[in-house]
Amino acid sequence: MDRTTYKDKAAIQNLGQFVTVKQNTDKEGRKTAMKYNVSALPTLMVMDSTGKVILRVEGGLLPKDLALFLKDAKKKAAKKK
Repeated sequence: MDRTTYKDKAAIQNLGQFVTVKQNTDKEGRKTAMKYNVSALPTLMVMDSTGKVILRVEGGLLPKDLALFLKDAKKKAAKKK
C-alpha cells in the first residue's frame, strides 16, 4: 500500500480527515498489535477517541477500496454519537 494506495491523491485526501498512525509490528507497534489482535498485515483500523475499533480490515486496499472503507467508518462513527 505504501507504493500505491498511500501515494494516490484521492487516498491522501480521504486519509486527511483522520488521525493516522502507522506502526511497525516488529518494533514499537508490537504491544499495540497484541492489544488489537493483529494477525495479518496490513491491518487497517478506524477507532473512536477512546480506542474502540469502529471498523477493521485485514489486507491491502486499492485507493477506491480505501475510500469506501473510510466512508463506511464515518457512517458507523456517526451512528455511535
